[in-house]
Amino acid sequence: MAVSEGNVQGLQEKKMKKYGESIFDVKAAPRTGRPVVENVDKIPEIIEVDRNVSNHSIAQELKIDHKTVLSHLSKVGFKKKLDVWVHQTSRCCDTN
Repeated sequence: MAVSEGNVQGLQEKKMKKYGESIFDVKAAPRTGRPVVENVDKIPEIIEVDRNVSNHSIAQELKIDHKTVLSHLSKVGFKKKLDVWVHQTSRCCDTN
């Protein structure tokens, strides 16, 4: 079954009547998706003060998800070893 140009135009007119023209204004539409987290810059500061702090307590203090804390710490090079946050440095083996 082929869709004719008249059918498409008729469907467009129905949708315009039902939803109005405002749905086509993309610039004014609110954006959806992940929310912007503003407190992530404070995470390394908290780690510098107390290396034994848990990611859950950081998340509670900053009112963000604990997975966000973990991913941000990983991005900036921190890893938890023996219940202490350590900053990972890149290692390069020089075989000269």
